[in-house]
Amino acid sequence: MPPPWRRRSSGSAPGAWIEIAGLSDARIVEAAHRAARADLFACVTTVTANRLHLAGRILTGLAALHPMPEAQRDDMELALHEAISNAVVHGNLQVEGMKGLSVEALERFSHDLAARMADPAFADRRIEVAAWLESACAVVEVADEGTGFARPERIDYGASGRGLDLIAAIVEELQLLDGGRRIRMRFPL
Repeated sequence: MPPPWRRRSSGSAPGAWIEIAGLSDARIVEAAHRAARADLFACVTTVTANRLHLAGRILTGLAALHPMPEAQRDDMELALHEAISNAVVHGNLQVEGMKGLSVEALERFSHDLAARMADPAFADRRIEVAAWLESACAVVEVADEGTGFARPERIDYGASGRGLDLIAAIVEELQLLDGGRRIRMRFPL
């Protein structure tokens, strides 16, 4: 999350979407406090994040706060979509990526996704997206409730696994925080 002393973009009110179903009053208040420190904020279940085009909605909100060229917006949306997909699939659902290009690998991946999405213990976990504008950049964080991730020194790619490299190629700065449960992306404006 942005530092508590950070000022919101001049004159802008925060935009927040907090899906309250299943949250205790204390967790709703915590989410509202985090939302107050961002220009845009979403706290939704894994199921909702999977159904929405959340990256597009966040980018539409950012573009309303700070107009940007279409190519830049598209790049930011691609990186954000990848980060949200990683948070849903690998973070909250804890499904491994496809290890090969085969029908069997695709069937296993699809089966694992469907089984985890049908299990409330995984499907009701939260995805949070916080975005704020700084003087020369937009900062976007995506957080999940998974077990975390440590980026290996050497990556052996299968049919998937290139998402962080794609994000790193687009952003100005990339940080993995909270044991890999949160990614912070800094985009130049």
